[in-house]
Amino acid sequence: MQTENFIAYLVVFLRFLRRCSLSKSHYYAGLRDIFAKRGPMGDESMHSFVKRRFGPDVAEYLIDPLVRGICAGDCREISVSFLLKELKETEMKSRSIMLSTAKKLFMKKKSEEKKSKPELARKAEHEGWSVWSLQGGLETFIDSMVDHLCNNGDEIKYDTKITSIELEGKKARIKMES
Repeated sequence: MQTENFIAYLVVFLRFLRRCSLSKSHYYAGLRDIFAKRGPMGDESMHSFVKRRFGPDVAEYLIDPLVRGICAGDCREISVSFLLKELKETEMKSRSIMLSTAKKLFMKKKSEEKKSKPELARKAEHEGWSVWSLQGGLETFIDSMVDHLCNNGDEIKYDTKITSIELEGKKARIKMES
């Protein structure tokens, strides 16, 4: 995960916090990093790193679910140098991750930034799209679709090559290899 991506996630997180009835301490997570001291030179867990830099709430309510969802792991056992290597390096070089990243972002030219982003990403940024998830993960959506289809008499064929899809009004005809 790149430092810029982490900051993007943090911005989404802070927007989420604005909509929630959480304590004021959540709003100061980014400011906490600015005044935090450098951590140990050696490795540490993601949880301890984020707790030290951004506070215990960010470690518990942002990083822990994020790591569990993406890596199916425990952020107290996963090395910060393994998953967030650039953040650890930024801390060692610049002390403040937020200030260092802000400096990098503001030094980029707007035209370069627009060229490098896909149209959908620019639209999402412009419209302020939110990030969402499903309780239990995306697999619950797939499982629900399978249950719905099977309960309504539809058949699901796995490991079958689709040769064509024809739309007929609100229905689709799918042709497969025999």
